[in-house]
Amino acid sequence: MSELIYELSHYAPLVIFVAATLDIFFLSGYILYGGATLGAIGMMHMSGMISVPEIIAAALTGTLFGNQINYWVGRLFNTTSFVQKRLETKRAQKAFGWLRSRGLLSYMVVGRFITFFRPIHAVILGAFNIRWHRFVSYDIPLSFIWVTFWLTIILYGEKLYLQFFD
Repeated sequence: MSELIYELSHYAPLVIFVAATLDIFFLSGYILYGGATLGAIGMMHMSGMISVPEIIAAALTGTLFGNQINYWVGRLFNTTSFVQKRLETKRAQKAFGWLRSRGLLSYMVVGRFITFFRPIHAVILGAFNIRWHRFVSYDIPLSFIWVTFWLTIILYGEKLYLQFFD
């Protein structure tokens, strides 16, 4: 079994890219959670199958790609009656009010780091017609912070835990 894994190891960045995209994509983000992927990434890195820069590049591009899909789905379908009906709800208006009062950056930070909000926040921003360049200007650094945060947990989690809690 380990020989098969080593033979397929050159596909690891592609697998990480797809897993990161599916973790963010609004149709699969609530079903597929990245926990198993994180364990697999840790195992691949510790066995020398993939380097840290490859992990960062694959996970970052997958995360950005998933968010772009979500944003454009929201943007392209915001005029449909189905979406318009959802945008007129109290929850959507509350989200839009929070977005206006606290700003795009804080909205996107919450969207990135709150589990149940992550797959849908870019769809909402697209549906609210937030300018794409503003969305991307926050999405790139937040996605980088997100990826490096989890990679740090994967690679140094036990060491950090022992340092701070033992």
